[in-house]
Amino acid sequence: MMKALLRVRFRALFHTLSQRNQGKKGRGTGMKILMIVLFAYLGVVFVGMFAYLFHSLAEPYHQAGLDWLYFAMAGLMALGLNVIGSVFITQNQLYDVKDNDLLLSMPIPPSRILASRMIPLLALSLLFSGLVLGPAGVVYGIVVGFTPMGLPAFLLSILMVTLMAQAITCLLGWLLHQLLQRMNRSVASAVYMVVFLGLYFYLYSQAGNILTAMAAGGGQLAGALKVWAWPLYAMGLGCTGEGLYLAAGYGISCLNPEELDKADQKYLRQYFTNEIEPILSPQIIDSHHPFPHLQNKVLHVGALLQDKGKTVFGMI
Repeated sequence: MMKALLRVRFRALFHTLSQRNQGKKGRGTGMKILMIVLFAYLGVVFVGMFAYLFHSLAEPYHQAGLDWLYFAMAGLMALGLNVIGSVFITQNQLYDVKDNDLLLSMPIPPSRILASRMIPLLALSLLFSGLVLGPAGVVYGIVVGFTPMGLPAFLLSILMVTLMAQAITCLLGWLLHQLLQRMNRSVASAVYMVVFLGLYFYLYSQAGNILTAMAAGGGQLAGALKVWAWPLYAMGLGCTGEGLYLAAGYGISCLNPEELDKADQKYLRQYFTNEIEPILSPQIIDSHHPFPHLQNKVLHVGALLQDKGKTVFGMI
């Protein structure tokens, strides 16, 4: 059943993108081929445009020690392209569907109905993210080079940007749906296209000035992103090898005990006293006490522990 739902939703998504004529079969097939060629052409244009953009930024940002800003800017551009390209589609596919009552009357769990609607939108969002972050990653890999930790983090950052973009477009799609219920849809679509084309041609005409300003004003952009777009700041640091920051972008934090509130500190002390301390056993290692035997195919964790100026070695 899930496959059938996904097949229907992907077909509906393609129809929304192409708005193809529902007339004769031959005409519909020709329009489908034309739209595929058009989408492929637009994809090549966007990839080339972003590759040129990031090639102009990679070396200056690297020399200025702002590699993280390079990836943060790429993530910001990917978010922008996602919002511009898919907010109307999200509104149409989530909030303006006509078959909800029909599907809910069938023995289909609501979670599967929602999943069948979200998966195509996530796939589209991943495509938009790839159009921006793909060229950014290739250019950085050629011009500067990834660290061993940076490349896996960059691939994870594509997923992070995709999920962030989908959350934003779902919210904006709902707001757009509320707006379209109060005004003419054709007028709203026309205004959207005029604004989009106007923004596109403005950016195209000012591309040289924008690139110069971005390359010269990296410090100011860095400060703004740290304050107003911290997840993108964490993503940028993660792509340069700071894995903990990328984890923070996913909501996974690594904190010192002093940074916890009183309730969490109390729980941590109780857990250590009841669960960890009873199984700890101090050992002396010297010429008369050899290092303990470590078994094969078993994970062992070692750590240097500091307490009141003394450093000891701990092993689990």
